[in-house]
Amino acid sequence: TGDLDGDGRPDLIVGFVSEQLAVDPGSVVAYSGLDRSVLFSLTGQGPYDDFGRSVATGLLDGDGNADIVVGSKYGAVGNPDPTLVETYSGLDGSNLWMMPWPAGESASPRIDRVWTGDFDGDARDDVALSIDSGGSFLAHLYLLSGVDGSTLAILSEPSVPIRDGCVGVGRFDGDAIDDLLVADRYAMQSVLALSGADYSVLREFAWPRPAASAPVTPPSVAGDVDGDGIDDVVFGWSDGPPTHAGQAFVYSGTDGTLLFPWSGS
Repeated sequence: TGDLDGDGRPDLIVGFVSEQLAVDPGSVVAYSGLDRSVLFSLTGQGPYDDFGRSVATGLLDGDGNADIVVGSKYGAVGNPDPTLVETYSGLDGSNLWMMPWPAGESASPRIDRVWTGDFDGDARDDVALSIDSGGSFLAHLYLLSGVDGSTLAILSEPSVPIRDGCVGVGRFDGDAIDDLLVADRYAMQSVLALSGADYSVLREFAWPRPAASAPVTPPSVAGDVDGDGIDDVVFGWSDGPPTHAGQAFVYSGTDGTLLFPWSGS
């Protein structure tokens, strides 16, 4: 992760979630990358919070140190003001802002991963998260300002196929705004790179699997593999032929063409 304590070394954040959600809301612990000592720890609000299910870091508050974004998969049951996302200063663990339960969502929204990137061009990282509305497979992708948590945009099915949500953040069009990689393995096996500036489709990638039932790993941003200044995308297929050892495929972020496959041994 990023440098939380300003010592010039990357540090580590770990989310701890329990199978006993009724009594353990979950926690997040920040460790020094220098000596593995505990910098600080954070705890969820209450039962079933699932605090720490997803964690990310980004430069949110402008002090130059990495800050922490924590997703609570369900939101604390019984809490009159439940939150799904909370952000904290990486320097001292103080709270920066929270995302309350979204108006109009079901009584049991669930989130998967949280991501950070600069989507509004203010030189501070913002937050992207996907919400599954109570298991209905109706997904909403929220983009939140890293400064104050205000909503930058909400992208929704069916206009954008995002049932697997945001699966990565990268640079796909060469501008100064981070872009989004979204996926939906149920809708024509769609994987799209969306502009972080206006959410238009920059690129569509072919999902490399032979059938809808084939086990796959959601795609990820691979970084600039081919050295053209644009991030590329990697897909995994855990049951690839002929030995079922699995395969991975790297696609160009510039034009969506296959760069090369890898096969397991």
